[in-house]
Amino acid sequence: MFTRRTLLKRGGCAALATAVPMLIRTARAQASSFNYYIAPTGSDSNPGTLASPWSINAINTRQSTYAGKSVGVMAGTYNIYALCQALASSGSQQTAALSVNGGTAGSPTLIASCNAGGVYTPRVAIITAANPSGGGYPTNPCGMIGQGGGNPPPNLGNVIIDGFYITRGFQYGVNFYLNSTEVAINGNGDGGATGIEVRNCEIVDIGGVVDNNVAGVFLQNCTGAWIHNNKIHSVQPTTGGNATDVAGIFSYFCYSNIYEYNTIYDCNQAFRDKFYPNGNHTLRYNYIEINGLFPTGALGDGSGGSVGDTYTVYNNVFNVIGAGAALWYSNVWPNGKSENTAYAFYNNTCIFPSGGNGAFLPAGGANVGASAKATHYNNVYQYAGTPNYQGVIAVVAGGLALSDYNLYGAGAASGAYLTVAPFSNPGAPSNSYTLAGWQSALGVDSHSAALNPTFVSPTSLNSPGFALVAGTAGSASGSKPGRVGGVAGGALIDMGAWGGASPPSQIGCNFSAVGAIPNPPVILSVS
Repeated sequence: MFTRRTLLKRGGCAALATAVPMLIRTARAQASSFNYYIAPTGSDSNPGTLASPWSINAINTRQSTYAGKSVGVMAGTYNIYALCQALASSGSQQTAALSVNGGTAGSPTLIASCNAGGVYTPRVAIITAANPSGGGYPTNPCGMIGQGGGNPPPNLGNVIIDGFYITRGFQYGVNFYLNSTEVAINGNGDGGATGIEVRNCEIVDIGGVVDNNVAGVFLQNCTGAWIHNNKIHSVQPTTGGNATDVAGIFSYFCYSNIYEYNTIYDCNQAFRDKFYPNGNHTLRYNYIEINGLFPTGALGDGSGGSVGDTYTVYNNVFNVIGAGAALWYSNVWPNGKSENTAYAFYNNTCIFPSGGNGAFLPAGGANVGASAKATHYNNVYQYAGTPNYQGVIAVVAGGLALSDYNLYGAGAASGAYLTVAPFSNPGAPSNSYTLAGWQSALGVDSHSAALNPTFVSPTSLNSPGFALVAGTAGSASGSKPGRVGGVAGGALIDMGAWGGASPPSQIGCNFSAVGAIPNPPVILSVS
């Protein structure tokens, strides 16, 4: 039987044709041998060699042996349904069925997909939690692989998860739910374990209980987690609740995470950096398409952090398709954290539908210093019909340090689509302006324009298609407004995600460049 999700998964197998930056082609990722091996037919009683590999259970049972070493997981399907079901139900969403023991900062543990010859080959090792009888989800909420507070390994952090196809989990695909490691950074209760990296994975078909949070990658109490070059899609709840608590990448109590070169689609949200002790993150070079069952927005929250922190978002394509969904769904949390945090939002291409909101930058008001305000430049906005009440962009009165060289769409010439809210109630705009009125009232955006962009080929899951056509209205190669740094003296550039002082060569994941390995078949059921 074909379901909507089945069709979406099959449609998502096309690789994106862009070049992989050298930072992704790491020497270790291309290694032709590993210290230990796991195979579908392996045994924990084996020595873990290529000829006599372990079973997948060795990730839990041989933690002291492989810590700080590399483990190759050979091509095949690894069904961990029984491991998921065996976890205690109390607090089980905090656990990881495959609990990876970390190494050290100088020698992290590497768990990676490889072929039968022991050569690194991305996404030929399939980890599924599908019920062997009928293919349904597990009934016990937990992560599939990572580190969890319910069954933590001896060494937290310092783990690289590389190149897996992860599917049919209940709650999380990859999770680092490190609630026991909470530390104080900059006076906040955010941050924790370091050295966490998830790369080159496809994470698909993750269900779960909404109010416990559902995510392709879930992070809690991590510092500097690096989530890059992954394809995350079809992350949808199976049990109702607050639809905003579902995201491709979800963080709590984290500090200075980096999310880059990811492709996320068919999710309610792409990124949810939830709650106020959670900030200083960087989001760059991602392709996002929001059209899930309950679409909310490309970005969720991100209004946490402490004095001196900056939430930085640049060179992303945010293609919000779902009716009424927002580009940036954000809360201003209690304890006033958002007035401490600066925002840098630049060189993004933002598409959202009629009835949706654009960018909400809840930086502090008139009584805070420039270090806790928002900078906003070289962005491109496109929208259908009329935006919702917060408009194309919403800011707090006095919270905008700089805004210029933006393309606000033709509607902003006559529609009051640029909004300002009082600091006392930042979610409710008190003043709305056309672009001309905004320029006069706030003294910003003197070089911005109310024009519609012209894209090369704006089709689904086609990141390069959202580059601006050179020499047309809205393209700086033809005229204003795009300039480096958002200042009058900056060199002319194309605006949006594909522009900038150093235009990117890749936006979104690229699975075709490493050995031209095709995606494995979608697992609908396991017998």
